[in-house]
Amino acid sequence: MTAQSAPQTSASAPSLPSPLRVRRRAEPGGGPRSPAAQPPGPGSGARAGARRPSATRAARARAAGAGGVASILRRAFDVSAAAAGLLAAALPMAAISLAILAETGAPIFYAQTRLGQGGRPFRMLKFRKFAPRPEGADCPVTMRDDARMTPLGRILARSKLDELPQLFNVLRGDMSVVGPRPESLAFADCFEGRYAGILDHRPGIFGPSQARFRNECDRYPRDIDPAAFYRRTLFAEKAEIDLAYYPRRTLLGDLGWVLRCLASIAGLGRGRLPGGAPGRAGAGGSAPTARN
Repeated sequence: MTAQSAPQTSASAPSLPSPLRVRRRAEPGGGPRSPAAQPPGPGSGARAGARRPSATRAARARAAGAGGVASILRRAFDVSAAAAGLLAAALPMAAISLAILAETGAPIFYAQTRLGQGGRPFRMLKFRKFAPRPEGADCPVTMRDDARMTPLGRILARSKLDELPQLFNVLRGDMSVVGPRPESLAFADCFEGRYAGILDHRPGIFGPSQARFRNECDRYPRDIDPAAFYRRTLFAEKAEIDLAYYPRRTLLGDLGWVLRCLASIAGLGRGRLPGGAPGRAGAGGSAPTARN
């Protein structure tokens, strides 16, 4: 991820107050008039100069305050929803843990390093759905009929129950209930240019790209390297969806995406893109699951 530097300005060009710069660009006759040729009204310049910075500061303070309130409310929603989800899912999670132990033994959880907000790495939790020491473990994506998955793992992947431990990540503050899907370090170099803006947001369990790509593993062509296909095609599609929503997100919109994702998992409908366009079917004919 590369940082973009601000354009350099010439040291010989004096900085001008923005209102005067606008007046000079709009001056007819080609040449700019001097400030003396445009005398302000009595005392108006001093009053305007005093009011404008004050109004600007007030507007910025209001925007910052609104953003701070939204951030606090969103975090309160995250903690409340994650705690409630863990309580409601306590028995299913205990049953899944016992089933994993009975099938392939420990460990129960799979922890993978993912990119979090600001590019900070964190360990994302899942129920383990691969064999303890699978062949081809270096492949960063999960395919349909992936040979590394256990029979129980296939059930967990299709039902998305393997994602339940991420509620612990939400409580810890690594993730949010709604946010862009966190990428593995194998795709860290994809966050370049405008796509770097995705890392401004805390990653989440649910969201518009998660709804659209619920069955992501169906979209990989059989004759193309899956990691290359994800890097070249799927990452960009997800990024465009996320960039269309998160800079303008609202709490009500976040709640709507939680409900859409849950409905999609239950098979009650497809995720819809920002603006109302339905998600297109993937290569396998179904609506475009988490990779791993």
